[in-house]
Amino acid sequence: MGRTGQPSQAGEIEPGGGAESEWWLEDDAGAEDLHAVLAVIGGAGCSLLQVPPVHLAAAVAVLRPTPVRVAARIAGPGALATTKLFDAGECLRLGADEIAWPLEGGGADLSAAYGAEIAAAAALCHDAGARLKLLLPAAGGPAALPAMLAWARGRGADAVAVRGVGAAGYGVSAPAGALAGVFAL
Repeated sequence: MGRTGQPSQAGEIEPGGGAESEWWLEDDAGAEDLHAVLAVIGGAGCSLLQVPPVHLAAAVAVLRPTPVRVAARIAGPGALATTKLFDAGECLRLGADEIAWPLEGGGADLSAAYGAEIAAAAALCHDAGARLKLLLPAAGGPAALPAMLAWARGRGADAVAVRGVGAAGYGVSAPAGALAGVFAL
C-alpha cells in the first residue's frame, strides 16, 4: 500500500515567504487510500494533493469546492516525452491545477535530456491555466540547486520539488526519498 495522507511539510519559497503543505498519494495507492485522505484533507491545513492520474478525477470532484489544489503526477522519467505530454493534457482536461513532472539526473544531464520536453510541458500547462512543477532528485546536493532552479525557470517551469535529500536538505526535514523541498520559480 502506498503512503497516504503524509504531509511533506515542504517549505514553498516565494517572494515574501510563505509555506504550503503538500500531501501525496504514491503510485500504488488504492481507492481506499484516496478516500481516507479525501475524508480528512480539508481540515488538515493541506493546500495541495498530488495524485497519480488514476485518482485525479475523483480527487478533483471532491476537492474542487475547497481551496485544496490537485496536482497530477504523470509517468516517470523513463516514459516517452510524447506519452507524458499526452498524459499531462488529459490530466489538465480532467481539472488538474498542477502537473508534477518527474525527471532524473541533474546539471548538464537535464539540458541534454529534457530541455525541449519541459518547454513543451510548460506551454501546455500555462495554456490551461495550470502550473508545472518539476520533480527532481537531489543530484549534486545543495551546491547544484541554484543551477537546477535556473535551468527549470528558463524552460518555463513554475516550481521545482527536490526529492531524496534527507533531513539535511534545503532547510526542510524529511526522510530520504520524501519530498524535501519545493521551490517556487
